Amino acid sequence: MASSNRCRSRLGSWLAPLCTTSLLLASTPAAAGEVFPNVQSQAANASWLAYMPAPAAPTAICIADTGVSSIARDLDGQVLARYALDGGSGEDLDTSGQHGTYMALAAGAKKDGYGMVGAWPAVKIVSIRLSDPGTTVFPFERYVPAAARCRQARVLDGYPIVAASLSLGGYEVPPAAALTVLEESVAYGWQTQGIATFAAAGNSRSGPVLYPARAAGVVGVGAGAADNSGLCSFASRGEGLDVMAPGCGLSMADPLSGEPRLGEGSSQATAEIAAYYAALRAYAPALSADRALDLLVTSAPGRNVDVEAAFRAAGLGTQVDQAKAALQSVVGTPPGQQPTGGPGGTSGPPTGGSDDLNPVLEKPRFRYRLAGRRLTVWLIDRPAGATAVARIYDSRERRLRTVNFGKRTSLLVTMARRPRGLVVEYEQQLSWAVSSARLCARDCTITEKRFAQRGMDYPRFP
Repeated sequence: MASSNRCRSRLGSWLAPLCTTSLLLASTPAAAGEVFPNVQSQAANASWLAYMPAPAAPTAICIADTGVSSIARDLDGQVLARYALDGGSGEDLDTSGQHGTYMALAAGAKKDGYGMVGAWPAVKIVSIRLSDPGTTVFPFERYVPAAARCRQARVLDGYPIVAASLSLGGYEVPPAAALTVLEESVAYGWQTQGIATFAAAGNSRSGPVLYPARAAGVVGVGAGAADNSGLCSFASRGEGLDVMAPGCGLSMADPLSGEPRLGEGSSQATAEIAAYYAALRAYAPALSADRALDLLVTSAPGRNVDVEAAFRAAGLGTQVDQAKAALQSVVGTPPGQQPTGGPGGTSGPPTGGSDDLNPVLEKPRFRYRLAGRRLTVWLIDRPAGATAVARIYDSRERRLRTVNFGKRTSLLVTMARRPRGLVVEYEQQLSWAVSSARLCARDCTITEKRFAQRGMDYPRFP
């Protein structure tokens, strides 16, 4: 993906990161039989966790996303409550991808012979919809009331929330004041309630870790390779990356039909590790929140989290051995070997899937002409069916205007003042691709370095 990007966030003060954090690749429809042990459970050394008996007291995670569908069969009985920051429906209102529902499945889909199995099937979920209906967009400032609603759900409503999962993020560095308020809110939840906050690092292909994962006090989660060789090729990396969880070639399932799907992204990795943390807190209730988090994050430096190692370090070795014996009795796997199959399906990615079934967009190529305050943009290679958007910035990197091309391949806009930066974005299904250019010469303050800091590609155009 050197010249294409499967998971790019939208830019600007609004965050629209469905694929900063996840990619779901449709596979050939198949029976809705459960695939377990699956890719992600084996990569995190956690397949046995699905065979642990129910804990004495359950724990829950707060998923702040696009909402969670109430008709996803694999989540029956898993969702304790659905809230919405706008006071509307708590259902998943992401009409293009049901991002929040997929995250709930990644964390806690039941082991019931249908669809898929989540990271910890016993985890409970509290859903908070922070995106606008029909989209994945929202202002960065909305993270703060989402964090507050998680705390309220624990303190006022009595739900046993121990972690918050934020799988939506964005490239743009947030306003300093908004970032400070979020960091204070996260710290308050951790210090007073022991709520750990996990956020997706992003899928910017070796680009920087995105916000809010880079925020102080937030655990940044990267997408790790299934073979534990390090990060997935598309994964963001660098400052702010605290831990990895499986994020490539994941065994997922359609929320409504249960048909197999392939998944990729740091979104699922974030939901998984939030569930693993909740499991550790549930089975070792005497363990402090700080110690539990430390055991999990440091369980396997440089590769995917090792859930078994964390549990054994917490003194739960006997329980782990019993659960592994139960797993082996079901799948018939000799001790010491990785499971290769399970009831209702085979391990590994569903057969029939192909990356070619999901559009992988090339970076937009375009030409422009700037005459005073009149800007004309021509698209050279717009893919059929892709949405094209131009975002126009001033010399201080403030967005002046966002223009949708509609069905056109060119546009002409007249600005109130002379623009200095241009970003063109393609979007199709669950893929994004972005290119940018500066619209000035020596007097331009939007420099290549500044674009790079924001995770934006900076090709030069004649």
